[in-house]
Amino acid sequence: VMPNPLMPNWLRWIVIPLGLLLMKALTLSLIDEPLRTYTEREINHRLPAYAVHIGALDLHPMNLSLDLEDVIVRQKDHPDPPIAAVSKMHGSFQWSALLSGRFVTDLSIEDPVIHFTRPQASKELEASPVQKQSWQELLFAMHEVQLNDPRMTNGDVTYRENATSTPLHLRELNVHAENIRNVRSAPSQYPSHLQIEMEVFDKGRLHLDGYADFFAEPSLAVNADATL
Repeated sequence: VMPNPLMPNWLRWIVIPLGLLLMKALTLSLIDEPLRTYTEREINHRLPAYAVHIGALDLHPMNLSLDLEDVIVRQKDHPDPPIAAVSKMHGSFQWSALLSGRFVTDLSIEDPVIHFTRPQASKELEASPVQKQSWQELLFAMHEVQLNDPRMTNGDVTYRENATSTPLHLRELNVHAENIRNVRSAPSQYPSHLQIEMEVFDKGRLHLDGYADFFAEPSLAVNADATL
């Protein structure tokens, strides 16, 4: 085969890989929307009391990661305001752990806005009549998964008794945890390190540093020092 005089060898070695990368990017972009639709449908199927909308999904198979953008969660019984609106969620698996048969993930949640009222909070506390098993038991029955370094940054939480009451407001909420695993812990053991920082009621700042058992029953257990 005669070399193409119009394309030097050095240029060919640049253009061909770039063309392959563009074709791969185009293929993946065509996958994102069907995967977003499927993920949204499955979440809504598994959470019948809620309506969840995912604005965009970006899959990154080379590094085993996934981005969700503009995620909105509403209670069907009390749809306004939305319980949660999350600007971006990023999750990824660790290659090294997969090679040894373990599932280790990292998770980050950016700019979540949580807004709930008393009726919504009461609904959250209601036990589902069809749920005979706690959510902790369901997770214990799954293959062990470790959240290695979950973070939430710049959260905003507002609570109102009713539409006219003065809101209770938490902002600049930053949460960092380590080593969260769906494994049952012995009583009074707190396997996960937990740090929380936030502005409280527009008047002061709260710092919390300690340990937690995220899967304690009936609810989360924390052993930490707090400074206000």
